[in-house]
Amino acid sequence: MTWRRLASMTILFSVHIACMSVNPSPMPFGLRWQSGKANFKLWAPHAASVALEVKQGEEVATHQLTRQGDSFEKDQLDISPGDSYRIVLTTSDGRQVYRRDPYARGVEASDSFWCVCVEDSSKYKWRCDWKAPTWDQLIIYEMHVGSFTEEGTFEAAEAKLDHLADLGFTAIEVMPITEFDSTHDGGWGYNPRQLLATHPKYGSADQFRHFVDQAHERGIAVIVDVVLHHPAVEGNILWDFDGWSQDNNGGIYHEGAPDTQWGRGYAWWKSEVIDLLTGGCLVWLDECNCDGLRFDSALDIPTDVAQKLTHRCHELFPGKILIAEVTPENPRAIYECGFDSLWIHSSYFDIIQQHRALGRGHHGGGDWASGWDIPKLRTAFGMHYGFSSTTQTVKYFLGSHDQCGCRHGGGHYEDYKEIGGQHRYAVDQYGFCGRPDGKALAAARMWYSTMVSSMGLPMCFMGTEWAQPGWWDCTPERRISWDLAKDTIGMQMMSALRDIHKLRAGSGALRYGGTRMLHEDRPNGVIGFERCDGKDRYYVLVNAGLKSFGNYGAWAEYGVFQEVFCSQSSKYGGKYDDGTEIPSTCNEGSLSCNGGTLTVCLPRQCTFVFSDKSFQNANE
Repeated sequence: MTWRRLASMTILFSVHIACMSVNPSPMPFGLRWQSGKANFKLWAPHAASVALEVKQGEEVATHQLTRQGDSFEKDQLDISPGDSYRIVLTTSDGRQVYRRDPYARGVEASDSFWCVCVEDSSKYKWRCDWKAPTWDQLIIYEMHVGSFTEEGTFEAAEAKLDHLADLGFTAIEVMPITEFDSTHDGGWGYNPRQLLATHPKYGSADQFRHFVDQAHERGIAVIVDVVLHHPAVEGNILWDFDGWSQDNNGGIYHEGAPDTQWGRGYAWWKSEVIDLLTGGCLVWLDECNCDGLRFDSALDIPTDVAQKLTHRCHELFPGKILIAEVTPENPRAIYECGFDSLWIHSSYFDIIQQHRALGRGHHGGGDWASGWDIPKLRTAFGMHYGFSSTTQTVKYFLGSHDQCGCRHGGGHYEDYKEIGGQHRYAVDQYGFCGRPDGKALAAARMWYSTMVSSMGLPMCFMGTEWAQPGWWDCTPERRISWDLAKDTIGMQMMSALRDIHKLRAGSGALRYGGTRMLHEDRPNGVIGFERCDGKDRYYVLVNAGLKSFGNYGAWAEYGVFQEVFCSQSSKYGGKYDDGTEIPSTCNEGSLSCNGGTLTVCLPRQCTFVFSDKSFQNANE
């Protein structure tokens, strides 16, 4: 595929993310505002009767609902924002049970049936006149709200937004923020009980809207991670919801559903279940003005259901990005299921395997048969097979929450044995001594800057920006450490991220240009590739080996180059083998190809980005 065709295709895919909805229909169930009054509707086909208890201060009023087919409803309820309410359901065999509203936008606490009446979202006063970045402009920061700060709230995270804006991140992907039961996954959020309510410890719906608004003020889009492929493993509020079940099938939300590794699945064949899952998407795109969704483990959502969800989101919110986690990544999820982009797990593992292979061959390269695997790197740096646009892949060479996070107290993972069996931050994966290891830091800078210079949307898990060591978890001792952002190592790492982000932001070639592999030196662990969009041309040269070269010849085909980035610059902490600092610019002035070969000073474990000035001048 030529770079001209690729660039034109990417521009077509990279439409602006819309800000507001296109007249979405109201949610079919739950509390629904109309002309300042709240109406309520509940799906409970097997219930004998349903009432709604409303708590206003110390007073509790009971409102009997009227059956309408398989549902119960009441209009013009006497309820106001801030009031609490819960469902009192009488089963067909005469039992009285309490239930939560599956469509609630807020709940009092994890161990309570009381939901919170939330203000009509249309009354929220958005402050930012928001125009989102195009998809190719996204540089994503993955955040877990509960452990991003000591307080673990939307408000506290909002206070750190300037930090992300300063580093050049243009999007935040928040891990699940819906109300969840933490006994199963330790607080990561992947055990959802309410699909439309924010987790009460994080804050209210309005506090999340304010977080989104403030992110937009700083030019940062917000993408929400949604978990729709299974209900809560523990504390499932939908189980035997209206009192009916048969052979312990879980009742109306689970009838006829398959068993999964997370327990009984959803009754995918019921329209009311699809309505709830759709609501779990639209609440963020519409009511919270978010810019996209990330679908966890999307492969476990049936294809026809995924099609319904993505179609509805695209229909009402054209241009908002829908990202899916599909393992192993398969472009069919884009073309058949309707997602816009996929997480690319394989690149993370490929990069670590290549890094660990280096040093076993001559000169610290990877010339053993099991070492430096050029075909894998071609894919990691360029386009994965079957994809047609650079925005269709999200890459994270230094790890996402899955790789940096550990639920086993730092223990062994058998499915990670190919990379050492541990979940760790990058600096611990790349060196035996972790953060104090200069080689590990150099490798982290090298691979991160290579990722940002490659095709795909780059993503960074929180804490990686200051070379967080060890592993992440939600416990106080495993949260990210903001103190590390203030020391020399942290500031140097952040400086490298800031500069490579700025370079990408200012270059269409690096954002959506094509990739062409030009130089492959397997014995020494060096690879060079072109990024070009027809206007600008860059040459990215990666020396992942452990040997430095004073005069290294790399095939660049043609051009007059200028060094614009070096991951081993002294301002990032780069040093030569003897411990002396590497100059801020290794290769001064203009560098002309001689017979197609570019000769440069090439430190070990280093990524260079060179701008082809002859190409730019020819296009002026």
